Amino acid sequence: MKKTILATSIIAALSLTQSIAFAEDDTLIVTAARTAQTADETLASVSVVTKEDIDRYQYKTVAEAISGLPGVTISNSGGRGKQTSIFLRGTESNHTQVILNGVKLATNAFGAPQIEHIPLNLIDRIELVRGPQSSLYGSGSIGGTIQIFTKKGSGSLTPNLSVGFGTHGTKETSFGVSGGDAGTWYNLSGGYTETNGFNSCDGRSGVLFIGCFATEPDRDAYRNANASLRVGHLFANSLEVEFFSLYSEGESEYDGYFNTTDFLQHTF
Repeated sequence: MKKTILATSIIAALSLTQSIAFAEDDTLIVTAARTAQTADETLASVSVVTKEDIDRYQYKTVAEAISGLPGVTISNSGGRGKQTSIFLRGTESNHTQVILNGVKLATNAFGAPQIEHIPLNLIDRIELVRGPQSSLYGSGSIGGTIQIFTKKGSGSLTPNLSVGFGTHGTKETSFGVSGGDAGTWYNLSGGYTETNGFNSCDGRSGVLFIGCFATEPDRDAYRNANASLRVGHLFANSLEVEFFSLYSEGESEYDGYFNTTDFLQHTF
């Protein structure tokens, strides 16, 4: 009986995996070749995180949403809103290009993209292409390319509101309005996230390059106020005109000789 149950479970698992694989083949990919094509038409290794995936698994950050994808390693220096590095297929953190609606995302002083300040409540889908894409997106795409798409409205005028609370004094609010038809679309969204954070540095290790360099038994808070606008129109001659803006501003606390940094990230 046990062998029969095990065999049935294996067959069911294989069937589920096969159906998921076929479903992914029909997924439209834009990042791999800068033009829309299905996953089975491109020779590149691609993965897609949809809005449905984000809602289903309750991801809170972009790093969480892509951390489970093949070939992706994420390094975080202390929680929400802290420096987050992406290592794709073993390449350096500045070898992965991050693009927002076709526009290159700002990088830090070391050339690495700053995904920690992108609010996930404004995101519609994330496409990840592994392998060198330098011929399409420049020298920063040695390890691969990640393209993030903000929400795009459709249908009748639809408002939305979400409020959440969690551990470490976390409070989240998001709101927006969207709509459109076959020729015109619009989406206006905003949100605010605040958390007291946790103590990521207790100072017990005084050895160089191990642990923290100072005893700071305090929480490292994070605050992020954000807004997004995306509006476009498709003309009869197939000419498409679109404008988008993603604005994120706030404050992040951390352990070290300087304890607070103010950030402002605006891509349009």
